[in-house]
Amino acid sequence: MTRWTTRLLVVANVTADSDELLADLTARAQQGRVRVHLVVPVLGVDRAGAERRLARALEGMAGVGIEATGEVMRAEPLAAAHEAWQAGRYDAIVVSTLPTGTSKWLRIDLPRRLHKLTDALVHHVVAEPRRAAGRRVPLEVARPEPPDFVTSLVTQAWGKPRRSADPEPEPPPRRPPAPA
Repeated sequence: MTRWTTRLLVVANVTADSDELLADLTARAQQGRVRVHLVVPVLGVDRAGAERRLARALEGMAGVGIEATGEVMRAEPLAAAHEAWQAGRYDAIVVSTLPTGTSKWLRIDLPRRLHKLTDALVHHVVAEPRRAAGRRVPLEVARPEPPDFVTSLVTQAWGKPRRSADPEPEPPPRRPPAPA
């Protein structure tokens, strides 16, 4: 008798090596065989950190008997997941994010957008980041504040509200209605 294998595309970055993601995948593996391909999208200069998280995540999955591969992709998360997605190759997508309020991916509604883009079943796992020794760390320490010029770019790209010190932009002038 042939055993069914569930093939998952997992998209995670800061939470790639989290206990919550590993627990979710382990629970799936208890239901039947699971094969995972982990995509870690990275836009900034922290490619080395992403590679370390990927290696720890793959090691953790192997430790609980989950067959896993992975790659770090230099792209924003939606583009990276879309590039890796192949309808006949994966049965579902698992997106692992930070909690609501701190997750940039939830601000752009990544799980719903992936579902619309791929028409795949998308599962969402909420997790916390780890520090190198494996202990939990507050987000302020896990992700230090970038310099001000980068902050303004991130603010525009991810849609965070403006800081109160930033002046409000002037609305465009109104044109009078054209004569009829």
